[in-house]
Amino acid sequence: MKRAMSILTAAALLLSLTVSALAAETESLPWYAEAQDYVTKEGIMTAVDGDFQPDGPVTRGVVFQTLYRMAGAPTAPAASFTDTAGTWYADAAGWAEYTGLAAVPESKRFDGDRLITRGELAAIFHRYGQQVALLSSPEDVPDLASAPDYADVASWAADGLKWCLSVGVLSGKPGGLLDPNGTAVRAELAQMLFKLSQVEPLYSDAKQVRLLATSDLHGWFVPWDFALDEENTAGSLTYLATRFAQERAKNKNVVLVDCGDAVQANYVEYFIDHQTNPMVAAMNALDYDLWTWGNHEYNFDFARRAKLAAQFNGAVLSGNVYLKGTDKRYMPATTVVERDGVRLGFIGLTTPLIEEFEAGKGTLDQVDVHSPIEETKLAIQELKKQNVDAVIGVFHMGLDRENDVEGSSVSDIANAFPELDVIVAGHAHQLVPSRTVNGVLITEPQSYAKVYSAVDLTFAPDGDGGYQVVSKRACAIPAGREEDSAMVELMAPYKAELSGYVNTPIGTLINSDLNGTDKIKGISAGYTEATGIWNLLFSASMYYSGAQAVILNTDYENAGFPVGDVSIKSISSSYSYSGGEITVYKVTGADLKALLEYSAEYFNQIKPGDLTVSYNPERRQSKYSTNNIGGGITYCLDLTQEAGKRVKDLCLITDYHEDGTPVLDGNGMPKTTPITDDMEILLGTNSYSMNKWLGEGGCLAGRQLEIVFSSSEKWGDDGTVRALAIRYIKEALKGTVDGDAFNYDNWHLYTGIDETSPAYQKAVELINNGTLTLPALENGRTNVRSITEADVAPYL
Repeated sequence: MKRAMSILTAAALLLSLTVSALAAETESLPWYAEAQDYVTKEGIMTAVDGDFQPDGPVTRGVVFQTLYRMAGAPTAPAASFTDTAGTWYADAAGWAEYTGLAAVPESKRFDGDRLITRGELAAIFHRYGQQVALLSSPEDVPDLASAPDYADVASWAADGLKWCLSVGVLSGKPGGLLDPNGTAVRAELAQMLFKLSQVEPLYSDAKQVRLLATSDLHGWFVPWDFALDEENTAGSLTYLATRFAQERAKNKNVVLVDCGDAVQANYVEYFIDHQTNPMVAAMNALDYDLWTWGNHEYNFDFARRAKLAAQFNGAVLSGNVYLKGTDKRYMPATTVVERDGVRLGFIGLTTPLIEEFEAGKGTLDQVDVHSPIEETKLAIQELKKQNVDAVIGVFHMGLDRENDVEGSSVSDIANAFPELDVIVAGHAHQLVPSRTVNGVLITEPQSYAKVYSAVDLTFAPDGDGGYQVVSKRACAIPAGREEDSAMVELMAPYKAELSGYVNTPIGTLINSDLNGTDKIKGISAGYTEATGIWNLLFSASMYYSGAQAVILNTDYENAGFPVGDVSIKSISSSYSYSGGEITVYKVTGADLKALLEYSAEYFNQIKPGDLTVSYNPERRQSKYSTNNIGGGITYCLDLTQEAGKRVKDLCLITDYHEDGTPVLDGNGMPKTTPITDDMEILLGTNSYSMNKWLGEGGCLAGRQLEIVFSSSEKWGDDGTVRALAIRYIKEALKGTVDGDAFNYDNWHLYTGIDETSPAYQKAVELINNGTLTLPALENGRTNVRSITEADVAPYL
């Protein structure tokens, strides 16, 4: 138990400091001379206009900036305060928030220019000593109640004052005064920093390790969207290369890992049969220590995966996948990385849903997929035998269960195994800077090289020859916009080759564009009305699969397909799911209607006073779009009705030309016949989507559907929707796409909104000019609430 130090003892300390100060003055040096020398040499404090200005006031910004420098100026996320962006203390404010030194108040203001009191200083230094530097706390603590101005001590400042006085960081004033509300000067701050540097650490021989993690990079080796063949600065490995170089310059004990889905999307799969893959080449250049494979690494066959693994210099992990019919793992489950004597044990597992994702494609023919829960248990046992000091999971799984499959989430694993220290999650494309589940620290670095996760681990000797984790915290840091020149040079040949490929001509579009026109900025025509792009994809899918109808999930909200030359990028910019195939099922009219009702739930019900269509927030935040559109059919979705009662006038298109385009009447509409509940229909869609609909809680749960065709089984990689669309343009359309043949209205929304009303017209004007913003989710997804008459009333 800590013993209270009397105020007389504190006064004795004060007297000692006073004597020291007098001695310093006797030698013609100011009392703060030693402290000034320390903070200047260490670069913690700098002169103001060439002068130290010892009596100058101290602001909050100055205090956090000095502590930030004292901690080594570590990289941290930007602050969420509203008044720090662009300030000289912005980095320090972000670090202070990350470490818990500065809480974000309701006002969200940092107030970096406000003068700071001694009580505030003590509280901040106390938090720094306890949460960042991990300094010791003496048993003898002063009894503040004996101070003459004890009544001035706020409850939140008391512990800080006690700690600072007990370790000698802060001294009292003449007469035993604490002066908690007095403002501090630069000399006092320098003295406190100097004394802080002399406080004994709580742990001797502590080690610091910084774990950096990426996930779901999906082909973003350069800041270039190859589907559009244009620059996109949202993320890139060339950006991350700059960040990682900065990290390693500040931290000697860095470990770098990736959580999977690196070599698919953004057309990087083009390189799968090349001698080197740009994503693997980049990861090798960046010295990644390990790479856990995600579900998209399993898009490729056994031989191609072997080639990928052979290219990577680090450890490839996927411990819950076994060679078929054996007890031998296909890829290791664990690896050990050592830094400064600390042994870090890593476990790498892949989502068990790869069995669903890859069903019928032949990519898993040589392997079996095991439970992540069981494999985590085995892997922990293996690592404990290797005397590791920490156990860290790098799991290609999201925070929450997928398709309600037990063991498909990192939360499931954390709840089962609290002995895990950290989990790096992936797959869900979510930004999870820091979350704790059952004592396990979890972080997920979103996707597309936009951010990376940083996990700070502090280890102390465990008394048995090893180390134990004594502190851990995590954050997510943006990739920035500064490219590393060496990485740019390394990636340049790959970029040039891929850009040339996506510009490969496949035909010409004549007569009319296929992309539709957004009436309201941010509300995509592709999501809310029939467009030629989708009808083209439907025709291609049905032409080769024999399906009578097709359902595909909407994709790019700003897809462009203008009159003129058609190239590979014209297709890829319209439909991003590079692995999406067409599997044909026998369904009934009732089944089809149930699927469309489920799709209709993507939209919010239109209520009186609503002026715009909006999306269901829960559905909008999904990783993949669940707004599914039907082709080969005509129908209306009545959004004035409640969910489950919205599908109207459902009909099947009956007449087609030889090239797969529908026969249109004089009004530009296809010929149809009504769909009855018991009518049998051959429906083509992506097998992953269908498995989800048939699964527990799905809109077709409990149904058993016969599969009559699979484009992936028949044509492999050439059976994707993208590949079929390219083939369709070349073969069936002979290279000429007539826009008029695809711009027919096969589906539409009924909203009941009077688009001639002044309120509607004003809403369109205000949204399009930026005065009104479509409501958004925390992840940035927009249009989750309708703009209403009340919203525009002030402008009418």
